[in-house]
Amino acid sequence: MGRRLRWRDDIPSKAFVAPLTAVSFVTGLLDATTYASFGTFASAQTGNVIILIISIIHALKEARPINTTASLVAYVICGGLGGQIANLVGTRIRWWVMLSCFLQVILLAVPTGLVFRHVLDPDVQNDQWVILLLLAASSGFQIAIARTCGVGEIPTAMLSTPIADLITDPALFKPQLYGQPVTGRNLFSIVSGTVVGAWMHRRTGFRWTLLLGTILRTVMLAWVAVLPAETQKEATERMSIERSTSRGRWKNGLHREMLGIEEEP
Repeated sequence: MGRRLRWRDDIPSKAFVAPLTAVSFVTGLLDATTYASFGTFASAQTGNVIILIISIIHALKEARPINTTASLVAYVICGGLGGQIANLVGTRIRWWVMLSCFLQVILLAVPTGLVFRHVLDPDVQNDQWVILLLLAASSGFQIAIARTCGVGEIPTAMLSTPIADLITDPALFKPQLYGQPVTGRNLFSIVSGTVVGAWMHRRTGFRWTLLLGTILRTVMLAWVAVLPAETQKEATERMSIERSTSRGRWKNGLHREMLGIEEEP
């Protein structure tokens, strides 16, 4: 029996660490410019839920509930769709990960092109919810990959959980262990992306910041295409771990053995 085609290979969880950390940078970049432009996040849905509630009860005059609703609904629908497809076909199979990343790029490229061609104007309120709908849809597919690929330390779209993981990690002062460095790099990536996004938004405006985010996500698509395939040994170890631990606990960080992390002696 011949070797499987590369697009049907499973990608090992450890190979996702660097790309997901880079994706976190883009998340911070885009959330900074969308909030500065529209008062709504493309990815940080905790903030959007709070903004939506206070806008409904008229506690914030500047809030735009249609923007927040569009972002939240698109994120939930596309995140759910991406997650359930991954559960059905394989959470780390290359063709699905690449297809999801391709959809994410398209959902960023379309509003980018429409904004540059002045079909959509980020200063026109009736256009804002359309832009946010597409950007949040991209984020939904993104979070589905992040949450199903076996690297729970890098959610890519939030800070609260990684901060909690970092400050409560028993290995916090033992940098030779896995969780603390990975979580720390993820936090740095999101924060630095937010800083760059805020600076670019102030200096160049929304559309150029959006263009940079689209370019970087295109690079992520190419990156996924060349990630190494899971070896037979890694697959055997993964199946052994999955049999011995519950799926929920495995997805929340007890996959260290599969990632090649040695326990503390």
